[in-house]
Amino acid sequence: MRNGVAIVLDENLKQRIIDVDRRNDRLMAVKLAMDNQPPLNIISAYAPQTGCGESEKEAFWDEFDDLLISMAPEELKYIGGDLNGHVGASNTTYKDIQGKFGYGTLNKDGEQILEFCARHHLAVVNTFFNKKSEHLVTYKSGNKQSQIDYILTNRDLLRTFRDCKVIPGESLTSQHRILVGCIALIKPIKYTTVKIPKIKWHLLNTEKGDKLLEEIREILTEDMKNGHNISAENTWSKFENLCRNSAEKNLGISRGKLHNNKDPSCWNEEVKGALRNKKECFKQWQSSGLDDDHILYKTATKLAKYKVAKQRNYSREKFYKRLENANNDRDIFKLAKQRHKNGLDIKINKYIKNENGHLLTEDNKINERWCQYYQKLLNEEFPSQPLNTTPSAAGPLNKIGEEEVKRALKKIKNHKSVGPDSIPADLWKLLGPIAVQWLTKLFNQILTSMKIPKSWRHSYLVPFYKNKGDVSDCGNYRGIKLTSHTLKLWERILNNRLCQLVSISDNQCGFAPGRSTTDAIQAIRILMEKHRTNREDLHLVFIDLEKAFDRIPRKLFWEAMRAQQIPELYNNNNNNNIPQLSHNAI
Repeated sequence: MRNGVAIVLDENLKQRIIDVDRRNDRLMAVKLAMDNQPPLNIISAYAPQTGCGESEKEAFWDEFDDLLISMAPEELKYIGGDLNGHVGASNTTYKDIQGKFGYGTLNKDGEQILEFCARHHLAVVNTFFNKKSEHLVTYKSGNKQSQIDYILTNRDLLRTFRDCKVIPGESLTSQHRILVGCIALIKPIKYTTVKIPKIKWHLLNTEKGDKLLEEIREILTEDMKNGHNISAENTWSKFENLCRNSAEKNLGISRGKLHNNKDPSCWNEEVKGALRNKKECFKQWQSSGLDDDHILYKTATKLAKYKVAKQRNYSREKFYKRLENANNDRDIFKLAKQRHKNGLDIKINKYIKNENGHLLTEDNKINERWCQYYQKLLNEEFPSQPLNTTPSAAGPLNKIGEEEVKRALKKIKNHKSVGPDSIPADLWKLLGPIAVQWLTKLFNQILTSMKIPKSWRHSYLVPFYKNKGDVSDCGNYRGIKLTSHTLKLWERILNNRLCQLVSISDNQCGFAPGRSTTDAIQAIRILMEKHRTNREDLHLVFIDLEKAFDRIPRKLFWEAMRAQQIPELYNNNNNNNIPQLSHNAI
């Protein structure tokens, strides 16, 4: 890639990015969602310079045409770039496109710019403001100066510009001058950040955590003395409130601010001083035009580059040391995940389309759309034939033992996002034997009553972008449900029991103890090699069901369990709890 373009956005606009279009090394566009108005497109362009072939120039303008045609007519367009053409001081032929305050003389490349603007109803903004020549010249090299950098916009948006001029004192490069346009947006941009305070569970392994664990152990010990005649609802609701209050008191609550993940090690006072000196030397050279000042500017530029490179090298070494000294795999994964995230175009987005493909920008309509989407997704089932009812298997359920709880606790992962009750599984692991005894008591109460606590029925449904497809399409998001960690323990115990009662086909490799899909992949590979050696045809069929787990008919679950002669009490337990579940899409 010989050329290059870029677009720099304010940090507050990152959640408004809904599309990034990198056409080639000369064209790039970013689409932003705006509140209660059409999307806004920011386009960066770099036209072929003098000396490039006519075919290259024609290809650029053809691609530029295609880019603008791909945008809806009602969308706002702001174009900034080095278009390498002179539109001249004024032009009566294109008076709606070009103002009376341009610079220089019209040339062939400038005519292409004006013809392009005419095709797409654009205006050359920096020719509509009466400025001194030093505020019009965008390129200066020796005694030569010209206007080749432009800001273009929709003709009807020209009235939104309050000013547009060159700032000669800014040392963007030694030849180009920075061109700035001031816009009064049709509607102001509202910056809203939702802060969600959270308990500082990461302090569990500190002295504060030790104090909390002692208090929780006392609460559990006292509760164990109350006997086993209390309902699961009362047992859990009492503990949940006491546990959260104690955690908030001992560990504290975060303010809920989002981290910007910026690395301050790339910037220090030494770098700041070198860049300031470079800027001052540039201003001095521009004002005097002396060769001595030019030499001073070049020296300051070299020094600034050296200081920046030195500090960046220090930052990289610091990162590698963090990587080498990472305490566990979690720290390494966290670093790798953050670096990957920093390289993504779209990190956060809240603006989505409705069923008709129209972009929604109002919060209440966005929330309604997510609820509508998930309500349809989670209640849509594959068509199925009615099954013959299998006689249910009768029989009591064995009480849950402490060993079952221990196995479930051992399998559950640490440092996972908590559900609505804000109580992590890490807490149960650190509490020790008293936690196992108390959980065993609670789970047996649930097994007897066949009703889980009300707070367990509530969960958060968080959509995560799959990093492929249209970012504003709900179908390109994966819904992750955050539930109570204690509920997960209960579900794992039931799952372990059911796995012992059902028989799984030998052909199934996934979700089966002691088996792996790696074995199946290796078997297919060997099969392919044998057929290749024998020069025989081999046909493989790959089937992927869309939303497979979400759309399986619910009744098939219960009938399949009855067909496996699983005690009906397990079915009753699930039937009593599943219909009453609720989800909040966030």
